[in-house]
Amino acid sequence: MREHIDQDNKHDNLTDGIISFIWNLSDRTILIPLFINTGYPESVVQWIKIRESKFRDDKLDAPIHILHNLSRHDDGIKALNCHGALDVIEEIKIEPKICHDPDDITIHIAMIRVLLTAINQIRFDSIKYSNEIINMIIKLSIDSVKNDRSRYNGSHVSEPLTVIVKLFHNDEILHSTFTNNETKATAETLIELLQSYLIKFYPRIDIDDDILENYTCTVILNLFWLVSNHKKYRQIVGNNQALMDIIKQAADDELNFVDKFMPRTMKSIKQSANEILKNINS
Repeated sequence: MREHIDQDNKHDNLTDGIISFIWNLSDRTILIPLFINTGYPESVVQWIKIRESKFRDDKLDAPIHILHNLSRHDDGIKALNCHGALDVIEEIKIEPKICHDPDDITIHIAMIRVLLTAINQIRFDSIKYSNEIINMIIKLSIDSVKNDRSRYNGSHVSEPLTVIVKLFHNDEILHSTFTNNETKATAETLIELLQSYLIKFYPRIDIDDDILENYTCTVILNLFWLVSNHKKYRQIVGNNQALMDIIKQAADDELNFVDKFMPRTMKSIKQSANEILKNINS
């Protein structure tokens, strides 16, 4: 399939069908290693470079979405960065005003940028991540978590949450998110919804054995851990007794769920829960 798209820069109907098929398959994290091992990261980067001549209008964003899916996996990030994916993403011209629309590709480009950037760089590079963009990522999380399938416009809630967790390693971004008028209300709404999500799904973690739900619980606890690292925000977590009961259960639980696709920079459920309790009790 990849070879057909790679063979030239011309558009044809088969290319449209193939790119849609690859896009759908790449949304399954379990398949990402297969895509990596068969050379897709390099090809996808090239597809983005030639997308305006190679794909029809309704498929123009498909290579970007595929790259986004690949970048949700640590090995995908490594492979994409080897082929200059971040530089290619930075070169995509977008109008700043359209980031008001959560359906627009702008938000996906912003999330890709975060995913492809090392945490150590994010910690010292606040200026790249405006309150406007962060607010849109938070709103995407809210829209997703409100949906029965935890999805909005094709994005599962774990996708924007993973990005938020990575951004919250930057103390300045975290602080700004909870104090800036543009983001404060949406951030507090998100925290409330995530508390409800965790209370609903964590007790079922060893029953449903749903990889995506389990991973989402992991991401949420990582987010709460990062928030609880700051004394002024600990009450956001500590004041919810039902949530604290879940956190205590997770800390004591013999079940130590570790998602093999979980970013290496994240803590496990048990580790996050213990760190939260340590912060709350300090």
